[in-house]
Amino acid sequence: MKKLGYFAVCSILTMSICVAQDLVTIILGTIQKVDSITKTIVVKIADGTEHTIRVTDAATVKGTKDGFNGLREGTLIVARTTGEGTDETAIEVGKISQDGSRPRMAPLKNLIKTPRQS
Repeated sequence: MKKLGYFAVCSILTMSICVAQDLVTIILGTIQKVDSITKTIVVKIADGTEHTIRVTDAATVKGTKDGFNGLREGTLIVARTTGEGTDETAIEVGKISQDGSRPRMAPLKNLIKTPRQS
């Protein structure tokens, strides 16, 4: 009976922790507008829906050297956000390059070692 009580308490604590967590949304789209005063971006996704995302100082911006200031209109991005509607806040924003964000490979001739002449 004591084990059943421990199980019940653990279950209730686990469920309360899960409910307290924020829902994270992944958004893939093109930047339509950048507002550097309010630090927001408007992103249009494939179905035509526009999301206004607030980018705080705590958010990580990848793919640009200038962080938030490196984001431009027409740029394809992926963003992890919390909140819904007008309260969407970015956790992380990543710029996707035109070639699909593939890493650049070193030219093959730099990787092949030529035998030394003795």
